[in-house]
Amino acid sequence: MSGSTWLMLALGLLASLALGAALYAWQLKRSAPPKLYLPEKWPLVSRSLVNPTEDKVWSWLREVFPDYQVMVKAPILRFTTLNDAKKRAASAQAKANARVDFERWMELLSGVYATFTICTVAGKVVGCVDVPGRSPSTKNTRELKERLLSDCGIAYVMVTPASLPAASTMRAAFLGEVPKADVVEEQETVLYERSQFSAEQARFQAELRTFTKQPEKPPKPAPVKNVKKGF
Repeated sequence: MSGSTWLMLALGLLASLALGAALYAWQLKRSAPPKLYLPEKWPLVSRSLVNPTEDKVWSWLREVFPDYQVMVKAPILRFTTLNDAKKRAASAQAKANARVDFERWMELLSGVYATFTICTVAGKVVGCVDVPGRSPSTKNTRELKERLLSDCGIAYVMVTPASLPAASTMRAAFLGEVPKADVVEEQETVLYERSQFSAEQARFQAELRTFTKQPEKPPKPAPVKNVKKGF
């Protein structure tokens, strides 16, 4: 085979390689996501940190824990951390497996948060409170939070504005405080007075409805005047 033939084959091979590289680069560029540029005006609007239902519970928690901080929608990983199993792993394979597990747990827990988190002024968390929304959390999510926080020594409850526990009950659950007898007696008295007031109010409303349904009395006939007859 002559030298010119070898030259032609080499040039053809180089041209094929260049064409293949160009097609590959074009394919990568086509499959890559579009690049985002900083917009002149962001497509965002501000919104409230809590909805009206959560705001009622937030106000109640500030009254129950006036000596503590009430944080709003703090991620669980903000005040917990995963054990670093990589440091305890003996072999390279064990360290690689521990790293994979660590990344999986981080991905699972990255979106988990509590509606409210109670902590000391020094930042130590003592309990978490969830307020169910329009789409209530699943049973698996609640159980995950309960087990996770329990293992960390952190209390967890779920409440609604319509079923708020007594303040002494919340402080006992979160702080381990034992309510005093006079406090319990006072709370029972308040609850009894409220129930009595509600019963009296219901009785009054029933009597009012009964009274308004009574038929109206007919008007009295006009008195007959005595007409003197003439002679």
